Amino acid sequence: MKRIYRLYLTTALFLIFTVCIMIFILKDLNRNYDNFDKSFENSTQNINNNDKIENNKIEKEIDQENINWHPIIEKYKGKEISKVATERKIIALTFDAGANADGTEKILAILKKENVKGTFFLTGKFIEKYPTKVEMIIKFGSDIGNHSYSHPYFTQISEKEITNELELTEEAISKLNSKFRPFFRFPYGDRNNKSREIINNKDYIDIRWTIDSLGWKGISGSMTKELVENRVIAKTSPGSIIMMHLGSNSNDKSHLDSEALPEIISELRKKGYEFVTLSELINSENI
Repeated sequence: MKRIYRLYLTTALFLIFTVCIMIFILKDLNRNYDNFDKSFENSTQNINNNDKIENNKIEKEIDQENINWHPIIEKYKGKEISKVATERKIIALTFDAGANADGTEKILAILKKENVKGTFFLTGKFIEKYPTKVEMIIKFGSDIGNHSYSHPYFTQISEKEITNELELTEEAISKLNSKFRPFFRFPYGDRNNKSREIINNKDYIDIRWTIDSLGWKGISGSMTKELVENRVIAKTSPGSIIMMHLGSNSNDKSHLDSEALPEIISELRKKGYEFVTLSELINSENI
């Protein structure tokens, strides 16, 4: 009898122990499932958030390509843009092209390597003489502005000649299946109210600069790579428009702008500056 009782007791204890183990396993499985479910939900949320971020980036890029320039052109009629009022550390590197194309490939290579945006002001004669170089600029995806056809002094030519300078350059760029932003930079910075009125009526904004690197003066003009670097770095502030050149000095063939460019980019980045296109700088309140 005692033997039977012990057998029942042992069996009962075994069953109770087994049930406890099963309950523990089921709770653990349920807890793991809940954690997995939360983890999956978080992962899905992160993916969705990332998609939203990427979509926002794309939308911003599309917005930049579809800027409504009309109110901006109207805003700056009779005025020039030499700097944009902003507290953000954003600046625009701009490059004028007219004399020759000696520094073009080197500058584009530096900008591409450093992932830096630029804006290029081209003359019609430059476009016609160096179509391959211009195609490289177009392919790079930067803003392109009109810099006249033959680089004359605009205060010394007639209204008809000014219009001709604009239209011939537009025709030259159109032959490469491209077009200008509504940006015009007067050759030599030579302008007056009348010449500005004419380019405004042709839907261009007068773009000047905050800082002239003076690299165009070359070694023969008492400039050096270090002087160009120090000048640009010291004078840059939020909203600055920096002017450099694609061509070499006509006398000594030096190209101080391309030589100084890597150090300029490096030092300004250390100061927290971001390089944007002129379109982005002018529309900085909307990006």
